[in-house]
Amino acid sequence: MIDLHSHILPQMDDGSRSVDESLRMLAALAAQSVTEVAATPHFYALENSPERFLARRRHAWQQLAPCLTASLPAVHLGAEVLYFEGIAGYEQLTQLCLTGTDTLLLEMPFRPWSRRMSKPPCRVNTCTSGPSFSFCRSLSDAACVAGPMPT
Repeated sequence: MIDLHSHILPQMDDGSRSVDESLRMLAALAAQSVTEVAATPHFYALENSPERFLARRRHAWQQLAPCLTASLPAVHLGAEVLYFEGIAGYEQLTQLCLTGTDTLLLEMPFRPWSRRMSKPPCRVNTCTSGPSFSFCRSLSDAACVAGPMPT
């Protein structure tokens, strides 16, 4: 089983406060048969530059990585990116994708969506042109639309 969203990196955001807490969280995931986990700390473009965020994430990873064992889930680095106007043209977006993929965890805002945000995307992105996105119109909507962000 794969956990695609976690806050296990120590001292990154509202998740783990220490390496020990991260290791306890990973052990709990392993006990639930999770074999891989995406470490996806919050990225807020209005509060952080990608460079600052990536440096902080790298530091947290360098603290945690030496403590990982084969009995714990494999950890993949990513980010939980809060939607912001202009995200589709954000040059550094691929650096926030799950490492080695074009998959981005997108957090939609806690406000009414504009028409541009709620319309299905109209073009298809590939790995070379940037990440693709998935949209659900609501939590109860089982049919998600995959494609690029609307511009």
